[in-house]
Amino acid sequence: MFPFTLPWSAKRPVKKSQGEKKKFKPLMDVMEDRNTPSVSTVFVNDNWASLAPNTDPDGSGPATKIGVDAFANVQSAINAVSTGGVVNVEEGSYAGGINVNKSVKIQFYNTAETGNATIGGGDLSSFTNNTQATGSIAITASNVTISGLTLQGTGSNSTTSNYGIYIAGNNGSATIQNNVINGFAKNGITTEFGGNSSHNLIQNNTISNIGSVGVYLQTGSNNTISDNSIAAAHAAISLDSELNDRVLRNTLSSNIGVELFESTGPLTGTKINFNNLANNTLGGIVLNGSSAINAENNFFGSANGPTSLLNPTGTGSNVTVNGNGTIDFSPFLGSTFNQNLLVFSGNGANFQFNSLTNQFIFSTDSGVTFTGTARFDHGTIHIDATNSSNQRLQINGRLDVHLQAHLKASGQNQHFSLTMSQEAMARLGLGNNFMNRLHDRFEDLLERRFR
Repeated sequence: MFPFTLPWSAKRPVKKSQGEKKKFKPLMDVMEDRNTPSVSTVFVNDNWASLAPNTDPDGSGPATKIGVDAFANVQSAINAVSTGGVVNVEEGSYAGGINVNKSVKIQFYNTAETGNATIGGGDLSSFTNNTQATGSIAITASNVTISGLTLQGTGSNSTTSNYGIYIAGNNGSATIQNNVINGFAKNGITTEFGGNSSHNLIQNNTISNIGSVGVYLQTGSNNTISDNSIAAAHAAISLDSELNDRVLRNTLSSNIGVELFESTGPLTGTKINFNNLANNTLGGIVLNGSSAINAENNFFGSANGPTSLLNPTGTGSNVTVNGNGTIDFSPFLGSTFNQNLLVFSGNGANFQFNSLTNQFIFSTDSGVTFTGTARFDHGTIHIDATNSSNQRLQINGRLDVHLQAHLKASGQNQHFSLTMSQEAMARLGLGNNFMNRLHDRFEDLLERRFR
C-alpha cells in the first residue's frame, strides 16, 4: 500500500435513492461534514478566554479541551453542543445577544452553589421578526430549557436591552425556570405576536425592574406561568389572545397584576388561580374584551376580596372588565396561603389538604366535617376520611375522569358508590358544580407537588 493524496478538486460519489442519477460531492464538503457537533455536554467559563484551543481548562474538572467541550462564551458553546445536550454556564459575566437555535438545556453550573452566571444585553433582531429586539436570549427552537441564570439588562429605560428572553415565531415547549431577570426596557419574557408559541413553562423566576410587562404571551396556547415573583412598570403578566393558559401561585406587583387582551380572539380556557395580587395599584386583574375568565382562589390584599361592582364590600385590588366579558373571582382567598396547603371554599363546602402531612379536612355548611388522609398514586387520588357519626367519605379517581365519591355508614351493610351527581351532592349539601371545581383544585395540587 502506498500513500497518496487526492487533490481538493477531486470528486467523491454520494449515494442517492434508486432511480436517481449519481451526483458527486467535493471531498472538502465530505470532510466538513465530519465536523458536525457531537458533544452532548459543554462548559462555559469567562476566565478561559485567553486559553489556546485544545487546552484542558480546569485540570481535574469536567471540561477537557478548549473549543471542544469548553468555551469562554455562551454562543460558542451552543454552536458546539449536540441537539438535546446541556450547556453548563459557570460563574461569570457573559455577553447577551444569544441565539438558542437548537433544543438544548442552558443552566447555571457551580458545584459550590454560589455566585451567578450573568448574561447582559445584545442584538437579537437578526434572529426574530422584531427590528427592536435587543436583550439577553432569543429562543429560535422548540424544547429549550433556560435554568438558573441571571439575565441583567441596563435599566428599564434602556434601548440596548429590551427583552430578557424573546421566544420567536412558533417555537414552544420551552422551560424557563429559576432565573433572575432584571432591568429590561420592554418585557422580561415575551413571545412573538402572530406566532403560536405553546406548551411553555415559566416557573419560579424572579423578574423585576421591567419597563413594561414582566411576562407577555401572545397568540399561543397551553402555557403555564407559575410560582414566579414579578414586578414591572405596567403589568406583571399580559396575555393576548392566548388559549388554555394557566397562571398559578405567582406573586405579582405592578400597576396591573394580570392584563388580558383579545387582539385576534378570546382567551378561551384561561385560568388565573392561587396568585397573590395584593400590590397592584390599578388592578389585580383587568380584562379587555368578552372572554369568560376563571380567576377563583386569588388573594387581592383584603379578607373581603377585590374591589368590584360585583363585590360591594371588597377593598382589595380592583377587578375590572372593559367590555362584556366576565371574571369569576369568587371564591377568593382571605389571606396569603401556604404553598403546601390547598384550600377550596364555596358551593356549600370547605376543603383543605396539606401536601406535607397528607391531612385532609372536608366540611359542609350543614355542619358535617370529615377528617382523614389523602394520597396520590400515579395520578390517581385516594381520600379516606370519617366524621363524628362514623360515616366514611372515600374519593378515588384519576384527573382525566370524574372522581367517584363513596359513602359508607358504619355498622350497616349498605354501601353506595356514586359520582358527584345531584344525588351525591345533595347528600352532602353541595352546589351543582362542586365536583368540577374540586377536580380543578386537585389538578392544581398535583402540578405543585410533582413539578
